[in-house]
Amino acid sequence: MLPIPGTAQVQHLEQDMAAAGVILSGEDFATLDREGRTAFDREQESASSNRRK
Repeated sequence: MLPIPGTAQVQHLEQDMAAAGVILSGEDFATLDREGRTAFDREQESASSNRRK
């Protein structure tokens, strides 16, 4: 995972750069992947439901 800085404030840039030092375990990645897929699926279901109305 890579932080992609895009900020006009030095404080936010420093936070983005510090994020590059975060080390995630395989379990961390699996959790992020699972949660991201769940959120994506929920959003797709919601969008599909809204289109049917």
